[in-house]
Parts: sequence; C-alpha cells; structure tokens
Amino acid sequence: MAEIKSTLDIVMEKTKHLTLTKEEKEEQVKKEVEKGVAGLLQKYLDQLLNAKQVNEEMKKLEERHGFSCQDILLKETLDRIELDKDNTRPLFLLTEVFGRDVGICVHIIEGYEKTLKRVADNRKHILKQNLKKRHSISGEAVVTNLEADNKWIEDAEVIRTKFEKDLATEKKKLARL
Repeated sequence: MAEIKSTLDIVMEKTKHLTLTKEEKEEQVKKEVEKGVAGLLQKYLDQLLNAKQVNEEMKKLEERHGFSCQDILLKETLDRIELDKDNTRPLFLLTEVFGRDVGICVHIIEGYEKTLKRVADNRKHILKQNLKKRHSISGEAVVTNLEADNKWIEDAEVIRTKFEKDLATEKKKLARL
C-alpha cells in the first residue's frame, strides 16, 4: 500500500541535499537573536520584566548563541524612543543597562511637549477670538477642535519634524558611546 506523505516530508526529501553557507547560517542566527532581543525588550516595556531580568536574559541569549547581543538591544531600545510616547522605560533601560546619560533626550522630549502645548494653547485662543468676532460665540463652553484646523496641523508637523531631527541626532550619539 502506498504511503501518504505530508507536505513537510516531501519538502524535507527534496531539500535534503541542500546546505546553508556559513554566511547564511550566521544571518539566520542573527535574525533569531534579533527576534529574541526584540521580544525581551517588549516584555520589559510591557512591565513583565525589570532591567535586571532583561540583563540576565540577555546573558542567556549570548551564551546560547555565542556572541554579544548588547548592540542589538541598544539599537532596539533607541528605536523605541519616540515623540508622543511614554519613553520612561526605554530611557531607564538606557541608563541602567548601558550607563548612558539620557538627559539631552529627556530635554528634547520635554521641550517638544512644552512647545506643542504652548503653540496649541495659542492657536486655541486665536480660534476662540475668531469665533467671537465672526459669529459672536464666546464663553467657557466653547471648545476648539484643533484636529480640524489646517493651520494647527501644519504648525504641529513643523514642530514635530524639528524635534524629531534633534532626537534622531541625540539617539545616534547615544548609539556610538
């Protein structure tokens, strides 16, 4: 009676003579490690691991694969720092695990938030004044919709672009230290 083969059996049979080059094997291991490091970082960001546990898990990964994963973790951590996000945990990890001074990053992020708030408040005031002048609408119940205001959208994008550039420059410096 004929044997029924699974797709996996057929693939394994047809590819049994193929082998990976050394470079292909190294690339495969690197991708596996990158996924492992990204997973560790995500667990840290989700507060399932603390900085010490991340360090311990990193050592295990390094022992298993035979090379340092610190550069990968550093890059992944820096990639997670963004404007408009809570950067507390990635910045703490940079300080605790890598010994980096993140003061300038914090200053840039806080500057962005303050600038955005100041410009938003100013734009809201202008919009309220325009409503009062044009339509005689005023009072505490008037709420402006900045998301529908093209001038605000343009201003916010200009501010964001400037601070993103500054943050990217500082992240490059932190990666090189």
